[in-house]
Amino acid sequence: MGAGASTEPQLPAGVTLSDATKAALASLPDAAKKELLEKFGALAASPGADDEEEEGEELDLNSQGLVELPKDPMSPKLTQLNLYANKLKAIPDGLLGNLTKLKVLNCFNNQIKKLPGDIGGLAKLVEVNFAANKLMMTDDAKFTSWANVKVLNLYDNNLVRMGSLAPLVKLEELRMSGNQLEEMPVLCADCPVTILEIHKNRIASVADDYFTRTKKLERLSIWGNQLTVLPGSLLACSALVGVQAHEMPLASLPSGAWPSDLETLFVQETKLTSLPPALGTLSKLKRVNVGKLALDAPSAAIAEALGKQIATMKGGIFWGVDGVKVDSQA
Repeated sequence: MGAGASTEPQLPAGVTLSDATKAALASLPDAAKKELLEKFGALAASPGADDEEEEGEELDLNSQGLVELPKDPMSPKLTQLNLYANKLKAIPDGLLGNLTKLKVLNCFNNQIKKLPGDIGGLAKLVEVNFAANKLMMTDDAKFTSWANVKVLNLYDNNLVRMGSLAPLVKLEELRMSGNQLEEMPVLCADCPVTILEIHKNRIASVADDYFTRTKKLERLSIWGNQLTVLPGSLLACSALVGVQAHEMPLASLPSGAWPSDLETLFVQETKLTSLPPALGTLSKLKRVNVGKLALDAPSAAIAEALGKQIATMKGGIFWGVDGVKVDSQA
């Protein structure tokens, strides 16, 4: 290369960028700019043969300060697309439609206000993350082909309405905390979900039979809502090990036999005045918080007995009605 020749990284063939994206690129060092342009080039890769044995491709565009994506078609070979920690306000409709092999879509921590229209047709998706965005609502069409999705993260948005998640028959982890939802999500009839995080919403009631469809549930985080009652169907979740139902106007817990493997129960700062006697029979409880509860005498005795039990268990932590934390010495 002759003296004085430009070393400015060149835009790959087939890629067009908006003025806003060009301006963002201009502020980057040449090395970082070159790396990002090469990744943009992958977006415009020519479609190849549909070879099921061919390894999938991963495109990582995270933490690049992107305000929008190139509108060129992405490689249909993509199996993972990482767009997290940018400044994206939207994913253009039609951009994802040809990604028929995509399994992982991570758009965490952007400014996206709605899910792209063609996302519902991505039938091979397994993990989807749109947490920490600005989503306000979704509809049924966004989830129609998501029969393979196992992990769905939509927490810390502005969601007031959700489409039905009934098509997600393999769903194992659902995180929807920190939204404005007033209803529990609609799940399939026998949902294999093991983790359900729905805390810090505006949910005031849960259908009596809701948890009959989540019998594999292990951890429920439902605190910070407007619930006054937890439905008895929760006790049908025999694998349950953790329940966080604190900081809300909860006045009643289910009576009856609680799952024997329960280890964690947080009900502090609620309106509970009594505890189910069955809690006193659970030998694996080792993290219990009954802080600031005005318990009646029988329930206070149950709480005191639990505190003594937990004091002998390795890793045990107990908060009494006085709110004082006591760590196990075992």
